Amino acid sequence: MGFEEAGAFPISYISSHVALRWLGRVEAGETLLVLGAAGGVGLTAVEIGKAMGARVIAGASTAEKLAVAQAHGADDLVNYSTENLTERVMALTGDKGADVCYDSIGGDLFNAALSALGWGGRILLIGFVGGVQQIPANRLLVKNRSAIGSSLRYFRWHQPEKLQKSVEELIDLFEAGYLKPCVTHTLPLERSAEAIRLLTNRQAHGKVVVTIGP
Repeated sequence: MGFEEAGAFPISYISSHVALRWLGRVEAGETLLVLGAAGGVGLTAVEIGKAMGARVIAGASTAEKLAVAQAHGADDLVNYSTENLTERVMALTGDKGADVCYDSIGGDLFNAALSALGWGGRILLIGFVGGVQQIPANRLLVKNRSAIGSSLRYFRWHQPEKLQKSVEELIDLFEAGYLKPCVTHTLPLERSAEAIRLLTNRQAHGKVVVTIGP
């Protein structure tokens, strides 16, 4: 693993792994829906979900982003800028719905993703770049669904043994070739403002790395 890959690896991969492994409890054969699937954390969820044996449905806002997710292992694709997310997921799963959703977007997509979950489905709340939505509790009740917040700090402070286990499993997955950190931009420190703009304008796939020194 090179320095750029190593810089992009820890937070994003560990955040996704603890969410999927310990909170989402993803099992082989289940269907995992990933929103923001070409983003810094979403792409790691695609890879980890595949490594866990799940069928991965990648959701993103452009065909270009979906192509990136597909290159990293996604089985099926949903362009939620041009397609109805709920209807597309239901069609792909034969009306069964997804078992787990990894949501790093929030906003209006949260409600659509919640409707795309099947019985006993779990939606993992990773981020809110699209806005914070109120959770309709009745829709959790009627199909025994769960909405679960995932914070890396919780594992660091309260369940360090699970955090350590996640790190060990991620190293094994990387060495086995399941994980391929995606670094689309590498910029020197003096261009760090440009790096931030790439992220805020959603122009980067995967990670942007800022390097220090020659």
